Amino acid sequence: ARERRESLAFRNAEAARHDAVMAELLNLAREKEHESYMLQWAGENDAKKYLADQEELRRQSLAFRNAEGRRHREIDEEMKRKVVMENAENEAIAAACQRDVQQY
Repeated sequence: ARERRESLAFRNAEAARHDAVMAELLNLAREKEHESYMLQWAGENDAKKYLADQEELRRQSLAFRNAEGRRHREIDEEMKRKVVMENAENEAIAAACQRDVQQY
């Protein structure tokens, strides 16, 4: 009977150690899973922030290109106006010269 009690006590102690080891393994697995989720969420947040930053850069680029295009169109319009004014002045001078020649 003593051997049986010792055997049962040993198996009970072994079962307790086994349960403790299994509980520790489960705890480690939960921590690892939690860490994995945290890393996944951090990665998703980083990706969202990157995409938002890229979208903002794209908006800024479009705004800059729009402003630059407007500036170029204004410069072209000003140059066209100058050419038209110079042509008008040259026509006026040519007409005045023509009148002087006719009057002479």
